Amino acid sequence: MSSVNMQFDVTGDGPNNVSADISLDSSARSVSVTDSAGTINLKVDTSDSAVWGSGAQRDQAIASYLAQFDNANAKGHGNTALMSMFKDAFTQLNSDYGTSSQQLPDTAFAPWLVQSDHAMLTGLADFTGSMTDNPVSSNPMLVNQTDTFSYQVSQSTRTEGNLLDGKISQTQQSHLQATYHQALAGGTLQLDKSLASQNYDYVQINDDASSTANIATKRGKLLQATLNQASNQSVRQSEYVRGVLVSDVTTPTNTSDSKDLLTLLKPFFDDNQAAQNSSTWQQTLSGIHGMILLNESAN
Repeated sequence: MSSVNMQFDVTGDGPNNVSADISLDSSARSVSVTDSAGTINLKVDTSDSAVWGSGAQRDQAIASYLAQFDNANAKGHGNTALMSMFKDAFTQLNSDYGTSSQQLPDTAFAPWLVQSDHAMLTGLADFTGSMTDNPVSSNPMLVNQTDTFSYQVSQSTRTEGNLLDGKISQTQQSHLQATYHQALAGGTLQLDKSLASQNYDYVQINDDASSTANIATKRGKLLQATLNQASNQSVRQSEYVRGVLVSDVTTPTNTSDSKDLLTLLKPFFDDNQAAQNSSTWQQTLSGIHGMILLNESAN
């Protein structure tokens, strides 16, 4: 791919101001956009084609991430138009990388190992992305109590080894931090400088999620395949009645889960079914691929 760099600024009256920076070359793709609502940044590292999966794997991963973005935006009350732009950029930058080299460590010994290893990876190139809404002071009586939304998501892959043995570790992470005002149950939210309007909940969210797959191979044999996922979520809800804080409750939710993926694949190795490319083998790989995708709400 030849290198492409574009920058533009559109200046209008206030909300019509937009600036963007787009860069595409053989090793990376990036988009940065800033407008009156906030900023999005997305960079995709396409330098290591070995980690790229099939088109079906990429489509599954992209669909899963788009659902995660929608969930985060709904939970944190983010700007819908800005998130739509972020989703479009994520889809376009990950839509087509070209042909994968398939040369993961040690997979030259067995074609089925390429399939099983890629099933335990997202199929996407490594990336970093962020979306930040501009803060809004929606309560004129407490201007420092702002509505905010900040979301970061990333994937990083480490491969090491040679034709004799290899290790692969891929980590997906997300972080959501948001604050917003919402009406009390049965009420409406219309904040102004009167005490009668100061009946609301102020919600503060701080969520982290991660998913890490670790794979170890030696001379065409899968020695280790594990999946570790964790989620740490915190919701603080402060209730105000006529401007007076009457309740302040923080609810943490922390979960973790570990899976031995090798146990799901071992029967195929023992029965020598893997090389046969059976439908059951493909179904198992598809199921594993669904497991490893980052999913904040499932933890």
